[in-house]
Amino acid sequence: MDAIPIENGVDEWILDIQWSPSGYVMYSGRIEKYKNIHRLANIVKIINDNYELNLNLKVYGSGPYINSLNRYLKKIKIEYSVNPSQSFEKYVETLSKASLFGLLSEKESYPQSVNEANAPGVPAVVVEPWGLNFKERTRTLITKLSKSDEEIAKEIATFLEEARKQPKFEVPSWSQIVDLYIKSLYSS
Repeated sequence: MDAIPIENGVDEWILDIQWSPSGYVMYSGRIEKYKNIHRLANIVKIINDNYELNLNLKVYGSGPYINSLNRYLKKIKIEYSVNPSQSFEKYVETLSKASLFGLLSEKESYPQSVNEANAPGVPAVVVEPWGLNFKERTRTLITKLSKSDEEIAKEIATFLEEARKQPKFEVPSWSQIVDLYIKSLYSS
């Protein structure tokens, strides 16, 4: 029998939340260099300078790269905040107000944060190869880390305009995932 991939779901209450963009790009998770938060910051700066979107960067999390990241963010002169992790409910509320969720990490598998962004309809940018897990999703831009920050910024600026016109992707709830799992398990 072949393996049947079953994705993660989200809490049911998250599906009732609506995207309400409030002028910031958000990253949430471990603050490690390989997560490329510094590149996300560069991209936000380029978008603001070249496409006049006036976005802030909000980072939530902790990790060994936090001091270096703070120094870098000060140096490039963008509006930003670096904050500790929040309660799950506060995190989802903050996420639902992001204009974009960015995860440019070199190493991921199937990050739950992308599901949590997509559920209320927040546009997300992810990278190959792991980002290909989300290739069927609306409001999700998949790009390559081999591109320059300027190229990615241009893609994102165009994507943000298009994403507003797209329907939000129907991320399954955990209950729906359990039903799918049971159906897959017992249908063979």
